[in-house]
Amino acid sequence: MSLYDKAFWIALAFIIGSSVAIFYQNYIVVLLVFITFELFLIALSFEEKRLLYISLFLLIFGPAYFYGSLWVNNTSFIDNQIIEENLEVTSFPEERQSYVYFKGKNEKGLFHIYTEFEKNIDYRDKILVSGTLSVQNDYLSLWKPKINIIEKSNKSLNQYLFNIRNSFVSYYESLFLEREAALISGLTFGDRRGFSTDFKEKMSKSGTTHIVALSGYNITILASVLGLIFMYFFSRKLAFILTVIGIILFTIMVGAEASIVRASIMGIIALLSIQVGREYALRNAIILSALVMILINPLVIKDIGFQFSFMALIGIVYIMPILSDLTSFDIKDSFMNWKGNLLTTFSAQIMVLPLILFHFGIFSWLSIVANIFILEAVPIAMFFGFLIAGFSLLGQASYLISLILSVPTKIILDYQIFIIDLFSKFNFATIEYNISIGGVIIFYILIIGFILLIKRSLEVFL
Repeated sequence: MSLYDKAFWIALAFIIGSSVAIFYQNYIVVLLVFITFELFLIALSFEEKRLLYISLFLLIFGPAYFYGSLWVNNTSFIDNQIIEENLEVTSFPEERQSYVYFKGKNEKGLFHIYTEFEKNIDYRDKILVSGTLSVQNDYLSLWKPKINIIEKSNKSLNQYLFNIRNSFVSYYESLFLEREAALISGLTFGDRRGFSTDFKEKMSKSGTTHIVALSGYNITILASVLGLIFMYFFSRKLAFILTVIGIILFTIMVGAEASIVRASIMGIIALLSIQVGREYALRNAIILSALVMILINPLVIKDIGFQFSFMALIGIVYIMPILSDLTSFDIKDSFMNWKGNLLTTFSAQIMVLPLILFHFGIFSWLSIVANIFILEAVPIAMFFGFLIAGFSLLGQASYLISLILSVPTKIILDYQIFIIDLFSKFNFATIEYNISIGGVIIFYILIIGFILLIKRSLEVFL
């Protein structure tokens, strides 16, 4: 087994061990299952080398389970429970239609808080909240709780970067109409504060909300632009360091959501592999980014953004090639890359479908069609968004250039808005169905079995 494979299985064992601890706290049952599993393998007379690998997997699993359990508070919350908790504000407050939304966390978990406009709350403030807790599938939310600010945050790098993001958003608002400015802000910086309730509902119905969840698209474009600029002025090594710093600062500026943290780690790994002249192993990059996030805080496993981001990526990496082989699609030879968008969307949707039904209980099958039309325009709109934001830093002298760039950008944004409006009208395509955590596990076991079976069949056929 190569070093890459060993690193992959060790990381996977740690991730699985921590995940089991977060969702299931019973040491005796877990221990008995593992002992039974080990004895079962010995009884099957597995070859010594394979048994050694499995034993190593179980050896890593144990400490990982213990590590994850350290982060779990045994006091479980129940729906409609009256609570009083000390929290640290972990996201920038977003002004929405009738409330301000932000996240707060402590050792017991992550809380989603919806409060009134007049609350003067900043990122990294220490607060005391009290109110009635709503619990839905481990999603902890408080609607208009009583809030006391215990300690104000110091004006830090985070706040400075947040102010820069606000200036970019304001610049967009000076160039575009309301919905256009909101969409380009969401695509480029993940800022959804300008989204009206109606527009958010339309994006949800059309299955296109994910396009404003920051991901690899943003990091790829950012890294490409920064790399080209820095390589022109500096040495390759210094350009690499500055690009990595740029990615980290961007991640902080947009709020460090799970999806963008994952994309940033993978982007940095890709840049590092180029810098040292080593092959970029996508499988190991995925698992390493997940491992880093879980080592920092295993409770991120419960974050919906974390779950969706990784499962969608896994679908694209592992299911898309299989579907491409089965359908014999030449994705490079299609109008607006519709074949590639179809396979990308369908592969991602397969992996996130059980999570959608578990967390939300609603799914639109026409979202696959909507994404065929909209995905090709997303990176183009992002590129123009970053470009215009860059020119905004040059002051009033560059406003004319930004105004010229806004013309093609408006066309792209209006096209995306048209697609969102169109597909949000097809209510007949919506499926409402809830599944349990057991159903989610069974679904993924079947998917893994399907992937292994098809890959083996294709290898035999070829």
